[in-house]
Amino acid sequence: MTSSGYNLERAGFRVTAVADGEEGLRRLFASRPDLLVLDLMLPGRNGLEILREVRDEPATRDLPIIVLTARSAEMDKLLGFEHGADDYLTKPLQPARAGGARASPAAARAAQPRRGRRSRPAS
Repeated sequence: MTSSGYNLERAGFRVTAVADGEEGLRRLFASRPDLLVLDLMLPGRNGLEILREVRDEPATRDLPIIVLTARSAEMDKLLGFEHGADDYLTKPLQPARAGGARASPAAARAAQPRRGRRSRPAS
């Protein structure tokens, strides 16, 4: 698990890490998480393709998505938002933002119960 995943767990989130984009999509559609933290540079399928597919699927269209990536160019950020990211953070995270995604609007939205879904407390 990455340090970001560790920080999210310490903040009370349950984290599932995957090795590549294909595995990520399979798990995403099978488990329906409350929040997706997505790197753009994944083996197999890039993060922009995954963003587009998640947003095109009615069951996951409203899923909060935070892009967390080393790609920091303005064009990358614009593409991330155009493809449906709710927030875009670049690595390495600054200490003020590294305390987890609690301050992110997308994470706050993920913590709220959504219609047809029960909230899942961290274990």
